[in-house]
Amino acid sequence: QLALILYMGIYVNAQDHERMTAIQWAGLHGDSVGIGVLLPYGPNLELQNVYGGTALSTLCYGSVNGWYREHDYAGAAELLIAGGAVVLDRIAGTPAVNKVLARHR
Repeated sequence: QLALILYMGIYVNAQDHERMTAIQWAGLHGDSVGIGVLLPYGPNLELQNVYGGTALSTLCYGSVNGWYREHDYAGAAELLIAGGAVVLDRIAGTPAVNKVLARHR
């Protein structure tokens, strides 16, 4: 369904009342499938939400504090980084996510 609404032309960088984008929500929940669907549409991975989070830093936050900690946050982080997300020294997540971040610093 996500692919369909993107194909129909929804703005991939649309932000909600917290200035969260679809890719930030996918990252928050460790949704590597959603991230994989969104990336070909060119989302801005560095847009900041009201908390100052980008797609990758929001993923890191979600990996520690999110509702779905059993999701593949490390794999989702790899996708975001491969898609061009900036790996900042100040962000950290679970040990598995931190291993991914360390490989790209």
